[in-house]
Amino acid sequence: MTDQGVIAWQRLMRDDICRTAPLSDIEDHLARPSTMAALDEAERCGTYPRAVIRDLRARGLAELFVPDRANCLELNTLDALTARRSGSLAVSIGSTSLALLPVYLSGSDEQCGLVARRVRAGASAAMLLTELDHGSNLLRNEAAARRGDGGFTLAGEKHLINGGSEHDLLMAFLRTRPGPPAEQRLAGLRDFSLFLLERDATVEPLPRWRTMPVRAADISGVRFRATWAADDAVVGRLGDGFAIVQKSLMLSHGGVAAFASGAVSGALEFALHHARTRNVYGGPIVSLGAIAEHLVRMMVLDVVIAALAVKAAYASNRFGSGAGYFGAAAKYVCCRLAEEAVGEGRQVLGARAFLESLPYARFVRDVPLYGVFDGTSHVMLDELSAQVMRFATTARAHPSTEALRSVYLADPQPIRATRRSWRPYAPALAGRCADLASESGSAPVEVLAGLAVALDGVTRAARATGRWAAEQALRFELAAVLAEIEALLAVCELASPACRASLGLPGGVTETDAAIPGVAVEWLGGQLADRLRGLSRAVGSPEAEKAVGVLCPYQAPGQDRAVLRAAVTGTN
Repeated sequence: MTDQGVIAWQRLMRDDICRTAPLSDIEDHLARPSTMAALDEAERCGTYPRAVIRDLRARGLAELFVPDRANCLELNTLDALTARRSGSLAVSIGSTSLALLPVYLSGSDEQCGLVARRVRAGASAAMLLTELDHGSNLLRNEAAARRGDGGFTLAGEKHLINGGSEHDLLMAFLRTRPGPPAEQRLAGLRDFSLFLLERDATVEPLPRWRTMPVRAADISGVRFRATWAADDAVVGRLGDGFAIVQKSLMLSHGGVAAFASGAVSGALEFALHHARTRNVYGGPIVSLGAIAEHLVRMMVLDVVIAALAVKAAYASNRFGSGAGYFGAAAKYVCCRLAEEAVGEGRQVLGARAFLESLPYARFVRDVPLYGVFDGTSHVMLDELSAQVMRFATTARAHPSTEALRSVYLADPQPIRATRRSWRPYAPALAGRCADLASESGSAPVEVLAGLAVALDGVTRAARATGRWAAEQALRFELAAVLAEIEALLAVCELASPACRASLGLPGGVTETDAAIPGVAVEWLGGQLADRLRGLSRAVGSPEAEKAVGVLCPYQAPGQDRAVLRAAVTGTN
């Protein structure tokens, strides 16, 4: 893999997404040494990457945000491509797609037209959700919009806003129904509305926060000083703000997973280059067995992360916010494994991983941010735990592989097209694994089917013993296992030639990528089997122990590991 090589996201995503304008032009510009130098300088000085964003606009960046075009496949690809080069750049650009999601989902034709004109004229957007005293608990927010003649008067502050002082289009989440002080009670779900605003002199930018990660991003705040918003600034209906934010975040989770994917690919590129060129023992350190093994693990994690993030993008493209389950799984797993992957790279670089003058330190700082971006890991696990119980207690009605084919083969569709109500897409995991194993003959997928059945058994036993209701930590651990099986299933679907053929996907995966599903299931699937055994003992139920008793160890073909070792050392 070279600096000009395609990353895992691009190898697993369809070519008609990644290799068309403006994404191909944006990628080419990001790969230029002058662009990288400008991003390095912005990071070193903590200055907003204004010049690079301006250059990307000249190459068609704005068209990706125009409501009639904006779609999850292209926007998430943009997230991965930018995060590969700079976390600061990625979140600075990604804030626009996040802030505009409510317009795509619920905005009027006039609001969509305004957004199209403004982004084409060079505007970026910011989502004004959080307040310093209330954090992620939006129902305690106090910034308010009070109705007057023909509109609203806005007052209050928003903090820790990405683009709070730089971006001109503002999506503000504000209280529109008076009530007791927020600290005395939670507001009702209908007490808030969203407003699409253009920055003017009454919107005061607050000082930037100094952050350890994404040092060049504009993390700041906004104070409204009797700001006026006309009635037509309300997005959706008055009182729909919380519901629209929830739907928007269901889609944004896939974008955060794409950040994690791109960042790990960038970190892997640097770690590989370092290991192949660093000579302290009479040859490149990649020839040392321990170093090569760290890189093999990093390479496996890179493709596993990309697979689940790409799958979440496909699902969101097909089902909109109805694919929120896959977005939550991707947000949790991709961010967690990204930290693990960057840790493997730290073992390769040693102390050099912490030198500010080298690019790797940026990944060390930035990757932990993604796990708390747009919802913490605990929030994701809470969402996923409901699906764990549903999967364990709901009979599978029919095979699901045909529905999965429709996810992967659907043409890109604007997010606006997903406004109509979608039935949530979350077929039971065990059934999906069994169906694909039967159709593809894939041994790794058959192992995953066994893990999913065991997870269902442990979950039912936890409910029967009362442990499920009593112990949030147990629910979260079972949800984590569910999400990680999803990641392994995704890498089988997208990197295994046999599974791709069953799903109607074109062939052409690289020999290296094709070797990864087996190695990933042996390594990460083996860890999941051990965790399920531990959970069965913790539940203390014969049913739980019986459920995991059928799990058998899986060993990947020796050729697969040989292929990965050759890819790491550059000898293939």
